[in-house]
Amino acid sequence: MFGAEGVAVNTKSDDFLDPDAGLAPRSATELFRILKEKEASCVVDVSVTMLELYNDALRDLLIPAGVDQRKLRIKLSEHSESGLVEVDGATVKKVESTQELLDIFKRGAKSRTTSSTKMNADSSRSHLITSIVTSVKNKRTGHIIQGKLTLVDLAGSERVGKRCV
Repeated sequence: MFGAEGVAVNTKSDDFLDPDAGLAPRSATELFRILKEKEASCVVDVSVTMLELYNDALRDLLIPAGVDQRKLRIKLSEHSESGLVEVDGATVKKVESTQELLDIFKRGAKSRTTSSTKMNADSSRSHLITSIVTSVKNKRTGHIIQGKLTLVDLAGSERVGKRCV
């Protein structure tokens, strides 16, 4: 999901993507490119959550090291004010640029549960759920449009085509 070299290598200051960039950095770059076009006429808010599902437990990857995990509760869209699926108790980080979002991705990825397997020296052992929520408010009309992009990386899917010998 992050690319061949992880999140670290993927963009330069002009938002040029490394050819080995994964889906998450490409999505972040494209999202902020589109939102930049809207900034003259709209107020834009972008926030992100990163969670992992490991051994049937949902864990917040953006909680600082040494802080106890909170109880997380999934709230279905029909029960939330936003009309989106939400996770009560999850850390929500506001971001204002591609680089800030990539930094959050790096931080969350470092907290993810990994271990070695026969196929990979550093394999993810959890499902990663990253949600990016955008809220775009038209300055003239006050009309608000919300959207949510959820990126999911399944456990052990780093090299789906690789065979264990």
